[in-house]
Amino acid sequence: MRGYHFTSTADSGYTFTMKRFAIIDAIHDGVARLELADGGWTELPLQRLPAGCREGDVLATVETVVKADAQTGPDWIPELVVDREATAAAARRIRAKLNRLREER
Repeated sequence: MRGYHFTSTADSGYTFTMKRFAIIDAIHDGVARLELADGGWTELPLQRLPAGCREGDVLATVETVVKADAQTGPDWIPELVVDREATAAAARRIRAKLNRLREER
């Protein structure tokens, strides 16, 4: 899953936002195990994740590039957020799969 967003503003020049996604697979002993969009896995300390996140939440790493001058280059502004829409969509897909499996029995 990937998303891109480009905006141009008079005061900051331009911003380019790229989202990368991960799903919180499990949380145990203060560590979250994340399934990455490319199928890989990683672990992060829970305190590095957004407050209130839980297993099953879809996380979006939003990286915004803000235009800077030629000497300093671009400024990157990273932010990790829970994507509520994607989390709800994933929950619906999982419920539908479970319902199909129950019906097949």
